[in-house]
Amino acid sequence: MYKLVQKLEAGIWYNPVFCDRSLIANKKDKTVRVYETDGLNEVKELSFSDITYITHHENNLFISTETDTFLFDVKDLSNEGVKMPGVRVLPAFINDQFIFSNYQTDSGLKIVRYNYKNLSLEELFDYQIGRDALGIDNKLVFTEKNFFARKIFCIDQVTGQKYWELDVSEIGQFISDGKATKGKIVGSLLVKKEALLVAISNCKLIKIDTDTGNLLWERDSTNHLLQLYEDKIINVDAGYYREISPDTGKTLVEYEMKPEYEEHGFRFMGTNRNFTITDTHIFIVDAMSFNMGCINRSTGKIDWSVEVGEGKVTLPHAPIVYGGKLYVLDDEGTLHVYDRE
Repeated sequence: MYKLVQKLEAGIWYNPVFCDRSLIANKKDKTVRVYETDGLNEVKELSFSDITYITHHENNLFISTETDTFLFDVKDLSNEGVKMPGVRVLPAFINDQFIFSNYQTDSGLKIVRYNYKNLSLEELFDYQIGRDALGIDNKLVFTEKNFFARKIFCIDQVTGQKYWELDVSEIGQFISDGKATKGKIVGSLLVKKEALLVAISNCKLIKIDTDTGNLLWERDSTNHLLQLYEDKIINVDAGYYREISPDTGKTLVEYEMKPEYEEHGFRFMGTNRNFTITDTHIFIVDAMSFNMGCINRSTGKIDWSVEVGEGKVTLPHAPIVYGGKLYVLDDEGTLHVYDRE
C-alpha cells in the first residue's frame, strides 16, 4: 500500500506538528525547524532553551519553554514570535481566543485564562489542571493535578464557578492482594455530544453528563487505549480491535487481533496508545520494536506492514497521516515518509 519516499535525518525530539503546509519539528539541539511539507525543505530555524511542548490552534503556533510560551503566526514565520510570560501550554485547553493552563503565582499554581489575542492575563482560578483539560460550551473540564488522579472538575470558563466534581475512587475500585484499591483515571478525557468519556482503573469506561456530572453509563472489559473518531470510540490493544458506541457504551465491532499481530511481527501492543485513525484504516506501530502497519476497519486484517529503518530503530510515536502521506518518527530522530504505491 505504501512505499518509503523520503527520510529526514534531523534529530527530531518528538512528533512534529503539521499546520498550513508546514512541518514544525522540535530538535534535540533545542531548536525548532520549519519545513515545507512538499519536499521537506527547511525554511526557518527558531532557537529556544528548554523547549517542552509545541502545539497549534488553527494558524496560531505555540512553543512552550520551562517558563514561558511564544506565539507565532504560521502563515508569517518571518517574525520572532510574541512572548507570553509565565504561560505554558502543557497541559492546556486552547480555543479561538484563550489559553487555559497552569500558571505559577506567589501562592502556588492556579489556572489562568490568558487572552492570546490581546496578550492579557484575564483571570486566575483556584484550581490546577492535571493531565487533561477540555472545553465544552462555556465549561472547562479537567482532571486534578495528582499522580493518582481520581477527581474530575467542571468550572465556568469566565467566572471559575464550580459546576460539579466527580470522584472515581469507588467506581473504579478493585481488589488487589485481598485489599481494596481506590479507582483512578487512567486515560485521556474524550468528549462527544456534550458528554465526557473517561477510562478508569479496573478496565472500566464511563460516560458523564457534563451539565450535571452524573454518571450516564459504565462498561467493563475495556482499557485506556482509546481514541474518539467521529461517532465511534476506537479501542486497540494486545488482543482486540473494537469500535464502541459513545451513546450506549455497547461494542459495535470486535476483531481478535493476536493472529494478525503474530503474522506481521507485532509483539508489544498491550500498552500502546500510539495509533492513528482514518475512515478506512487504523495505522499502528509496535512501540518497542520497528514494525508499522494498518488494520482494515472493515475486516480486522492488517492490510500492510513494514519494518521501519531496516529493523534498527524503535517507534515511540503514533504515525501521522497528512496530505495523503504517512509519516513516522523513530527513536533516533529520523522522520520516515511513505506515499501510496
